[in-house]
Amino acid sequence: MNLTVFFTVLSGVITYIVGQLVLKLMLDPVHEMKKTIGQISHSLIEHANVIGNPGVHTQEVMHETSRHLRKLSSQLQAHL
Repeated sequence: MNLTVFFTVLSGVITYIVGQLVLKLMLDPVHEMKKTIGQISHSLIEHANVIGNPGVHTQEVMHETSRHLRKLSSQLQAHL
């Protein structure tokens, strides 16, 4: 009887550990990558006037837009 309880508890603990490993190693990185892709999409739409009309805006605005998009690009590369 005690051996059956032990194996039941052990199988539950192993199932929990495997579930947490799958969550941390597979699902969380995919979620973060999709979140970064959403941020990139938002930024491209938000800065479309600067991207579509180069040279019209001030150097400061173009530099800030470039810096922001490079930052998001590096975040996406890190998630991949």
